[in-house]
Amino acid sequence: MGWHLAKILFDHERKVLGPKLYLVPLGYAAIFWAFTLVAVFVPGLFTGPTKYALKAAARLYFPGLEGNLALAAALVFLQGPYLITLFVALTASGGVEAAFASESGRARIELLLAGPYRKSEVGLALLLSRLFHTAVGWVLTALAAFGGAYLLLVGLGAGVRLQGTFVALVAVVPLAVALFSVTAALLLALFFPALARVQLGNSGSLLRTLALLPVLALFLAITLRPDLNPWTVAWVALAAGLFGFFLGAWAFGRFFRAETILS
Repeated sequence: MGWHLAKILFDHERKVLGPKLYLVPLGYAAIFWAFTLVAVFVPGLFTGPTKYALKAAARLYFPGLEGNLALAAALVFLQGPYLITLFVALTASGGVEAAFASESGRARIELLLAGPYRKSEVGLALLLSRLFHTAVGWVLTALAAFGGAYLLLVGLGAGVRLQGTFVALVAVVPLAVALFSVTAALLLALFFPALARVQLGNSGSLLRTLALLPVLALFLAITLRPDLNPWTVAWVALAAGLFGFFLGAWAFGRFFRAETILS
């Protein structure tokens, strides 16, 4: 029943969002393409630490490239997976924020609880519908952002071979960390629902900001410490993301209390 209800919730949200479901990931992809072009043509726009990190990564992993193309390659292949992770996590946590902070989202939860569903089924459906949404955002953002940026590099003359390890970084790390982020947002909404209604200017709610902290810390780590092995960082991020996701999913199912959310 939980899976069926989750599919209904996801289909409803897909219809409500309409083209926005696809335009938001494409918008993030366009930002990623813009970063790639900045690295090639006006790298001076990057901050000092970012430029230093890109240069260090380019020397280590792309010694065959020179000049700004090497910076762009380092951006796309080494920092790209974590930028994509941030984009996917922004979309995922924003969905949780909307589901628990808006009147329509809270009314939907109340309507489900008034229907022929157990509380555990409603909790599972809420979790699964957010995971479906996160997975869709991940696929669209990763394909458009990374694929488009790679084609840009090739078109600009960077002879970079598309290695399986780079593809694995883009394919696995963003999903694992974004799942952790959305699960953290759900847990925060469960135990501290008021956080979803505390707005921090144009940055969204306090709930969304707290859920994004692990992603931001990961991105800062690879920017400030370019000497860190990117594969080690990726494996740590993957393990932490999956562990946090499964622990959070268990806790959400175990301690789900609709009364707390609607209070």
